[in-house]
Amino acid sequence: MDNFGSSAQTKSDNDGGFAVIPPNRTLMAGQFTAERTEKPEIVQGLQTLGQVFAHYKPEVSVDFRNANGWLVVERLQFKHLDDFGLAGIKARSAQLRQTAAQEDEYLHIINEIRNNKNLQAALTSPDTKKALLETIHGMIAALKTTP
Repeated sequence: MDNFGSSAQTKSDNDGGFAVIPPNRTLMAGQFTAERTEKPEIVQGLQTLGQVFAHYKPEVSVDFRNANGWLVVERLQFKHLDDFGLAGIKARSAQLRQTAAQEDEYLHIINEIRNNKNLQAALTSPDTKKALLETIHGMIAALKTTP
């Protein structure tokens, strides 16, 4: 199988960064779904990776556990080569986006604790720490009752 690194390639948003496959080359696509086929399918006339993705419609079902321990099943569909990378998978998964946002929040809080001298001082005193916790719990209760 020839590689796609020819100088005749042009960038195309539709095809995940690859251009038309020259007629004298063969593209072999692997299995990107959980479903097995009886025998390989030979398809002719597909000239771009976009056409290959449109024809085969690769997708996979993924099981996640959310913060509460509940099973969350998502079906991820791939339309470009970039979809197989970390950013592409995260863009297709609501659960991964939510987890990433929560991680960002936690990192922001850790950064705030490390850099905020007043907060550090409050956390070193047991009485001030207790008062701060009570205030936070009160704020959480107020947020839960607010529609």
